[in-house]
Amino acid sequence: MGKNYYKILDLTEDANKDLIKKAYLKKIKEFPPDKNPEEFKRIREAYDQLKKDNAHKKQKFESLKKEPIAAEFNTQEMEEIRDQLIPPLTIDDMIRLTF
Repeated sequence: MGKNYYKILDLTEDANKDLIKKAYLKKIKEFPPDKNPEEFKRIREAYDQLKKDNAHKKQKFESLKKEPIAAEFNTQEMEEIRDQLIPPLTIDDMIRLTF
């Protein structure tokens, strides 16, 4: 199981870069490197990873703003899927189902 870097810094997963930095600074005051070297390493690793992940998410978002994802809509395929899921009904079927 991977490390939960958000939990190490007492953050929720929707934390932005400012909250990540504040949480990091708060934690290193609580666990200074000279008194808690192992805990400081965990905190620093969490901060570095979240900072990197946040930058990656921002870059991905910015690229989507510039070039939106293109989707093609094929009506013939959609009609075939609809016909497979909902078979066509005759007038007799509709009357039988209605009454």
